[in-house]
Amino acid sequence: MFVVCDPDKFDEHGCVGAPDWVIEILSPNNIDHDMVAKLELYMKAGVRQYRIVDPKNKRVLVYPFEKAKITGIFTFDDEITAGIYRNNDVPLTICINRII
Repeated sequence: MFVVCDPDKFDEHGCVGAPDWVIEILSPNNIDHDMVAKLELYMKAGVRQYRIVDPKNKRVLVYPFEKAKITGIFTFDDEITAGIYRNNDVPLTICINRII
């Protein structure tokens, strides 16, 4: 899943440029690809934040590329703030257990 905040990034073919935020759900068969290759690809492409949802271990890893470090490892019960929207009066938070 991805989020694009700028509507000008869309044309008749879809999204042009990097999304602001990517959320990846780990598959047991692609862990290395998602945790290494995609992480590198999204960082180089200009994605602002990458979240990896790990269903097996019930955790979420958050990589804010603007800061170039992991901000945390969260549980499915945690309210995780979307750091790329930090200028909002009311912060956007997501709890995985409220989605699934």
